[in-house]
Amino acid sequence: MLGQWTVFFGVDTENRKFENFTTVPEEVDGIRGKRIEFDNNVWTSESISTEPESALFFCEFNCSADEILSFGTGACYFFQIFLNGSLLIDKRECGNKPYPIPPAADNFITAGKVKRGKNLLIATVKSIGGEPLSLACSIVDSISGSEITPSVENFKNLIDSADFPSEESSGRKTAHHLIQNGVLMMRNTIFTPYSAGNITDPAEINELQQKYPILYFYEKALDRIISEIPNTTPAANEVIMWHLYNMGYVIKTPTTTFGIDINHRRAVELEPYLDFILTTHNHIDHYTLELLRAMTANQKQVVSNFHPAPGFHRPPAELELNGIKISTQENDHNPILKKFVTAYLIRIGNGCTIYATGDSRDVSQLTPQGEVDIFIPHPRVGLSVPAAVEKFHPASVLYSHMFEMRHTPPIQPSCYAVPYTLLDAERKSVEETGTAALAPLWGEKLIWHTGMRRFI
Repeated sequence: MLGQWTVFFGVDTENRKFENFTTVPEEVDGIRGKRIEFDNNVWTSESISTEPESALFFCEFNCSADEILSFGTGACYFFQIFLNGSLLIDKRECGNKPYPIPPAADNFITAGKVKRGKNLLIATVKSIGGEPLSLACSIVDSISGSEITPSVENFKNLIDSADFPSEESSGRKTAHHLIQNGVLMMRNTIFTPYSAGNITDPAEINELQQKYPILYFYEKALDRIISEIPNTTPAANEVIMWHLYNMGYVIKTPTTTFGIDINHRRAVELEPYLDFILTTHNHIDHYTLELLRAMTANQKQVVSNFHPAPGFHRPPAELELNGIKISTQENDHNPILKKFVTAYLIRIGNGCTIYATGDSRDVSQLTPQGEVDIFIPHPRVGLSVPAAVEKFHPASVLYSHMFEMRHTPPIQPSCYAVPYTLLDAERKSVEETGTAALAPLWGEKLIWHTGMRRFI
C-alpha cells in the first residue's frame, strides 16, 4: 500500500539527480510541497491550463521485506517514475501513448526492487496543455514483479513451454506484461537496423539480446515455428496457423503451406516450407525482401500489389494457388495512401475462410462475400474491429499488429506499439456478440477446426 503523496508544482523536472533524494523534501527550488489524495489510485489537478504544466511527485512507503513488486503507472501526459533513485519507467518521448487519457494505474505495469523498510517513489509529469495534470500509480499485488521483469530467462521459460498459457489464464496476463515491458525497453533506432539484418556478428547479437531481452523472444519465436512446421500435419478438417511477428502468419492446410505478411530478420529461413506468400502492402513491417526474392528464385508465387515478380497484380482479382481460392480487394491505408492495401479473402478447400485485411482502415471497404471464419485486422490504424464484426460476423478475430517495434520511441508522432492489454475491453465486447477474439503471441500455434468453426 502506497503512502501519502506530495506534489511540487512548476519545478524543473528534467535536470535532477533523483538518486540524491532519500526522503520527501519540504521544498524544491524554493517551492513548498502540497499534500494530495489519490482517488482509486489516480490524482487529477483541479485546474486546466492551456499551456503545458509540470510537477514533481514524491511518495514514501514501507515494505516488510526485500522483493520485486509490480507497479502500475500512467499519467497525463509525459512522465517518468523512479523507485529509490532508479528509473522504473520513462515515457517522456511519447507520453501515455498508446493508452488514452485520463490515465489509469494499469496502463503500464512494470517491476521494481523494493527494500525492507522505507522506500521512495518519485514521479515527474508534464502535461500537454488543455488537459489536467494527472498521475496514476499503485502496487499491483495480482501480478508477480519477478515474472514480468524482462530477462532472457523469463522469455526462455515462455517460449520453451510446451503450450503457451491459455487466453483467460493468469499466466497469459503475465506473458502480456512481460512482453510489453520488453518492448518498453526497445527503441526504434535499435530495432530497425537489427531487424534489417545489418548486425551479423554473433557476439554483438548476443550482447543486444542480453540488453534488450525482447529480441531473444523475437528470434526464438521463429525457431519454434521452423521446428514445428515439418512435424505438424493438419487433419482433413483442420487448418494450422503460426503467428510470427506483427501481422505475419504461416498457414498449413492438408494440401499446402503459405505465408501472409511475413516480416522477420531471418524470414528467408521459412522459404523451404512455403508454397506461396501473400503480402498486403509495401510497408517493411509487412514483408521481408530477402524472403520474397528467395520465393521468386525458386518459382514460388509472391502475391502483392508492388513486388515485381510472378504474383504481382492490381486488385480486384480471383486467384487460385495450390487449390486455395483467393479474392483480392484494394483498400485505403490512410487518407493519403488510398488503394494501398490488398485485402485477401482466402477460401481453403476444407471449408475454412480467412480474411486478412492488413492495414486497412475503412470498415466500409471491407466487403467479404460469404462467411468469414478467421478475420485478421490491424486494430489501431483507424479501423473499428467491433464495427467490422457487426458488419460481417466472423467466427473469430485474430488481433494482430501488436508490439511492432519499429513504432517504439523515438518515432513521432505515432510512437506506439499496440499492447495486448489496451484491447482487453474491446475484445470482451466483441466476444459478447458471439465472435471469439484472440491475440496470438509470437511463435504461437493455433489449430482451427472446420466442423466446430473455432480454434481448438
